[in-house]
Amino acid sequence: MTGLSNRIPYTFTVTATNALVTSAASGPSGPVTPRGRASALQSPLGVAGNGEVLVSWQPPSSDEGYPVTGYVVASTPGSQTCSTTGA
Repeated sequence: MTGLSNRIPYTFTVTATNALVTSAASGPSGPVTPRGRASALQSPLGVAGNGEVLVSWQPPSSDEGYPVTGYVVASTPGSQTCSTTGA
């Protein structure tokens, strides 16, 4: 389900519909709170080495209340990736 507000808990019910009638609603789900997405990062910086590049970046300006737990760095061309754990 899209179009929900982040950090607001929602519950959900379901009905079934056929050609004749719509059922009674189910019981509600437990509350679920959509998370915010961290803001976009600024472009990273690269320093060339011998067959490698040291890539650095600044953390996002906002994490919407959910701390960043890692990053994935991807190259073009070649689709090489590396990742970090932790902020």
